[in-house]
Amino acid sequence: MMIKRRPNGWLVIEFTDEHNHPLIKKWLLTSFLRPHRDIPEEDKQFIRILHSVNIETSRQMQMMARLYGYLDNLGYTLKDVANYRASIRMEHKYTNMEDTMDYFRKLQQQDKDFYYKYKLDEEFRVQNIFWVDGAARRVYKHYNDCVSFNTTYMTNIYKMPFSIQFGCGFLRNELTESFVWLFRTFLKAMDGLAPINIITDQDFAMRAGIDEVFPNTRHRNCRWHIMKKATKKLGSYLAGRKELHAEFNDLVNSSMTPDEFEEKWNTMVQKHSLEEHEDLISLYHKRSCWVPAYFMQSFYPFLQSTARSEGFNAVLKKYVNPQNSISDFIEQYAALQEKIMRAVSKQEADMAITTAPTWSWHPIEVHMSKVYTRNIYNRFQAEMQQVMSYHCSQLNNNSFMLVCITRFVPDHGNRSYRVTADVGEAKYSCECCKFERDGMLCCHIVKVMLQMNVLEMPDAYIFKRWTWDAEEALIDESAQGGTGRTEMPEESRRKMKFALISAQYRNLFKVACLTDDGQRIDAKHAREMKKELADLGPVCFSFFFSFWCF
Repeated sequence: MMIKRRPNGWLVIEFTDEHNHPLIKKWLLTSFLRPHRDIPEEDKQFIRILHSVNIETSRQMQMMARLYGYLDNLGYTLKDVANYRASIRMEHKYTNMEDTMDYFRKLQQQDKDFYYKYKLDEEFRVQNIFWVDGAARRVYKHYNDCVSFNTTYMTNIYKMPFSIQFGCGFLRNELTESFVWLFRTFLKAMDGLAPINIITDQDFAMRAGIDEVFPNTRHRNCRWHIMKKATKKLGSYLAGRKELHAEFNDLVNSSMTPDEFEEKWNTMVQKHSLEEHEDLISLYHKRSCWVPAYFMQSFYPFLQSTARSEGFNAVLKKYVNPQNSISDFIEQYAALQEKIMRAVSKQEADMAITTAPTWSWHPIEVHMSKVYTRNIYNRFQAEMQQVMSYHCSQLNNNSFMLVCITRFVPDHGNRSYRVTADVGEAKYSCECCKFERDGMLCCHIVKVMLQMNVLEMPDAYIFKRWTWDAEEALIDESAQGGTGRTEMPEESRRKMKFALISAQYRNLFKVACLTDDGQRIDAKHAREMKKELADLGPVCFSFFFSFWCF
């Protein structure tokens, strides 16, 4: 439609009905029309903050509706917010790696031990990235005895596998050469100190990389991944053979030595005529890589699988999504690390001001409740409770037999265990090898201690990594001092106030515009507020026009 101004009104000089639509009778519905929809600048600033912490679009709309009073008061829709968030992501599309390197350099200024490295391909595109902060490097120097590694996390728009533990990495592919680069970079970051034990998911390219870079490291595959794949092939076969299924689980979970596993396996194969079963034979050929009996003497604490890494991944997914750029991902990962360290500090504070509930009030348990971290103490307490499931018989001066008197004991089954104990020398060992495997005494040794009236846990069996003293490895001595509390940056505080005040007054303006009296009231109070704000000083007055001009 084209119009011209006339002395007594407006004249329509051209009207095209082709792209028109019936008039909407309800004023409320006009907010859904494109010409009436717009996200105010102050709302965009607040949405950017919510976007930076990965709050989903629907939740952002709920928060904005709460600020405005009602959802109908918003001048934009869910789709508008989603489009705006997409535009934010597009801002980094062509500067993503540049932003990432700038962020790494910023982290290096804040953390002198922060380390990063990247590899370019033939076209000078980033192919692999690795980074690790100073805290992780300090911890690794003390606790390189077990590392968990998996590549099951694929979370960013580049579909690069993501690894977590003592550092992070993005690889463009999962070829052996990529893992060799990653492990060599990791080794350099850790000053040449290789892990003693490592557990990974079932990836043969990764295994080849470990064999090349960490030839002396004890490598174990994740039992959970292997059994999951085996279940897909064997599930229906075992489901109809309950006795075979029970024997298979028993030999995998209850064998204490490789010889015991071999004996049980051969018995099972002969009994059920499984000599030609390809899937079972394939599992058998890989037995030394995943069956627990082959790792009883190796330190893999509370770790039958890479579940800890995967559990971390599950939490990380709440912070990032597949649309994240690498630079966004790295910032969100840093935020999650900060949250974890904050939680550790909270647990330490709770331990300092509260007492863990004990089960028995035995001196050993009371002692460990004050030494162990709360999570580890909960595990130890479970072992204390399980002593009631065994009858202890002394075979000779230093040998004891623990016989299970209940149907089943978690993590130990229903078998009997032999314990060797020299109380005078404070030396203990159990054929379950829990201390060697987890760094914590088993219920069998604790049962013997109780029977022999031992009242104090020997220092040799208190693993420092399970105590609060272990947290000293995380401390950067150069960063000591201060209260640990920092005020919110002024710019962030101003944005928060701006969003709240804008939402509050926008609703008043809508009402004021309905009548002439409302407009007069608005003008009156605007003049009074302008005067009062001007009295606060030039800083506040300089913001006056941007605040009132809508």
